[in-house]
Amino acid sequence: MIENRKLDVSEVTVRDPDEFYNHLLNGSTSQTDLNLRGGVLLYGATYYVGLTYLPLAYTPLETSDLDMTRAFYRASLQAGVSFLLNADVTLKPSILALLQMNDKVTVDYHVKAYFRQNIWLGLSYRDTQSGIALLGWNFNDRLSASYAYEMSLGEFRQFNDGSHELVLSVRLNNVRNYSQYTW
Repeated sequence: MIENRKLDVSEVTVRDPDEFYNHLLNGSTSQTDLNLRGGVLLYGATYYVGLTYLPLAYTPLETSDLDMTRAFYRASLQAGVSFLLNADVTLKPSILALLQMNDKVTVDYHVKAYFRQNIWLGLSYRDTQSGIALLGWNFNDRLSASYAYEMSLGEFRQFNDGSHELVLSVRLNNVRNYSQYTW
């Protein structure tokens, strides 16, 4: 995973600005990291369950003045099931639990509706008070694309305009054209 985090302090007003706040106004507040982790994923046509633990590698690619030099997550546990509603629509609820380095757990709840296994729409809720709208398209058995928009639903909303994520997926070595189990 390549992750970029930015902090825009130009919209933040502090009653008594301190030295660090003034430093952020004049410094770099964007960081890009490379994060590799190993794990196991068991899946079938109607279920999946997976586990990852500890980053194999965590390398800042672009550093900032913020203290983001260590990995944030220690482990993840994920699971989902698939329900066929009718010949065209499949409903896929799932859950993702993330163990942070400080041993706190955050949980994401997801539900996606697949139409003819080609187009999907979804909603997610993070217990850190944010919501996500998702849209995706499976072009064929090897290529898909998806878009997600996340926005804060809590008090942090005044500081966050939301984030966008665009994913292009390429499935390699599917020479036997096995059915994909996209979750």
